[in-house]
Amino acid sequence: MDDIFGRQQAILIADVQVNGKNADIFVRDDGTIGAIGEGVRKQHTGEADIIIDGNGAIALPGLVNTHTHAAMSLLRGYADDMILQDWLSQKIWPLEAHLTPPDVYWGTKLACLEMIRTGTTAFNDMYFMMEEAARAVGEAGIRAVLSYGFIDLFDAGKREAECRATENLVRHIRSLDNPRITAAAGPHAPYTVSPDGLKWCAEFAREEKIGIHIHLSETEKE
Repeated sequence: MDDIFGRQQAILIADVQVNGKNADIFVRDDGTIGAIGEGVRKQHTGEADIIIDGNGAIALPGLVNTHTHAAMSLLRGYADDMILQDWLSQKIWPLEAHLTPPDVYWGTKLACLEMIRTGTTAFNDMYFMMEEAARAVGEAGIRAVLSYGFIDLFDAGKREAECRATENLVRHIRSLDNPRITAAAGPHAPYTVSPDGLKWCAEFAREEKIGIHIHLSETEKE
């Protein structure tokens, strides 16, 4: 774990339940688990920079949110109880057209803080202006797979622009050299991406050895 100055710190988590038994957990300053079990507290108290009292709580691995649009935390409650296509075309897309890079940065950072607070340590995100999302993720210290939301609306010219945007994001994320942040291809959905666009995303993902993040069968109609 890093502190606010970027220094790595060792952590001792005392008095938790692991597999139904009382235990302590020692995490080394490189982030690896050094020891789990009874008596660990006595052995490693002197090495710990931070001691957390688990107070008998159950220790769980970090949760993973496999589908997010983190920056949309800013849009929460804006429009509800609508048919998906109406919600997108009448409410969400018109509003998103006004979002700026700082909006995406702060919206993603807010989502990261909420996830960390409730035990989510990794998420799979699709949106736009994702360089800003990557900046927020890097600062939050969380893990993420980030993809650009590829939408060509069956237009050849727009498809070329979306291909370039996808390539640029993957290049940018790799340039960060942050092991917690990886890239994926992000074709939005079969109703917003042409067959040629879907094929390009599949081939690009295969070439770059990255995953694919897509909406599929979201509604009864689909």
